[in-house]
Amino acid sequence: MTEANDRSRWRQTTRLMLIAVAIWCVMAFVLPVLGPAALSGTLLGFPASYLLTAHGAIVVFIVLAVWFSHRQDAIDRDFGAAEDDF
Repeated sequence: MTEANDRSRWRQTTRLMLIAVAIWCVMAFVLPVLGPAALSGTLLGFPASYLLTAHGAIVVFIVLAVWFSHRQDAIDRDFGAAEDDF
């Protein structure tokens, strides 16, 4: 890999990482704070905002991890740095 390719790969990887961290921060910090204001009421005796935020965050985190892995693999393949290319 040339230095220009390496910089381009790193730039795409950094952009992907920042997008993933931003989504994670919204789900982990912003949504629980804003959830109670958006939803009132209860489900199964628990606050609806708590249940939907907690369960929704888990689903989003799993989808985020799978998406990140597939996207990073695609970046690595584009630049000839995939694990099975060695």
